[in-house]
Amino acid sequence: MFKPTLSKVIALTAFITASCAAYFSVFGIGKLLAGGGIGILVFASALELGKLVSVSFLYRYFKEIPRVLRSVFIFFSVAIMLVTSTGIYGYLTASYTRASVSVLIQQGTNSTLLTQDTLLGTTIRFKTDRIIQLGKVRTQQEARLDTTIAKTTTGSSKTITEVQRSLRTNDVEMQQLQTQVDSLLAVRSILTAKRIGGEVALQTNSELGPFIYIAKALGVPLDTAVKWFILGLVLIFDPLSVRLV
Repeated sequence: MFKPTLSKVIALTAFITASCAAYFSVFGIGKLLAGGGIGILVFASALELGKLVSVSFLYRYFKEIPRVLRSVFIFFSVAIMLVTSTGIYGYLTASYTRASVSVLIQQGTNSTLLTQDTLLGTTIRFKTDRIIQLGKVRTQQEARLDTTIAKTTTGSSKTITEVQRSLRTNDVEMQQLQTQVDSLLAVRSILTAKRIGGEVALQTNSELGPFIYIAKALGVPLDTAVKWFILGLVLIFDPLSVRLV
């Protein structure tokens, strides 16, 4: 049916694809059922072998075998394929979980830094508004002081003394608030630098950096992007290996 060279290429591709699918499936099932030990690996290997033999048998003797037996083979072949695909999904998910630990820690750190930055921003705005308010009050007090001095002949009335004392208190509070704002701004700058450094570390992560970029571009969580990618591999990989065989 096919040229000899193409047949060899198909056979080699089928062997490699089926071997990879079997490896991922066997060790994936082993990870999902880690308590079973070596017995689970033997069981998963038997399932993989049974799947390939069943598919090959169906292909060669599809028209010769009875309809009931054919239906049984089809049912169990599909069922085993679902089980082995679950094993592949488990293997790839476990690999992602190991690689995502550092990413999740960094994301948590960045989230904490962002929360702290937001709180600092709120505090800075509150204190800045208070400084502006005190500045307006000071302007009013200065105008009142000028009016009072213009109306008095001695320049030492009780009202003048009270206004001057209020101005001094106002100035002290404004200086204290400005010092606090400057300190908070310095802390916020440090937090911003750390957060930017964390974002850069995530984007340049050698293992999951591309997935992080894709998830950000699609506007979905990282876990969602990786989940659909793994599902795509599972839906393609195992059926392709069976089809080639």
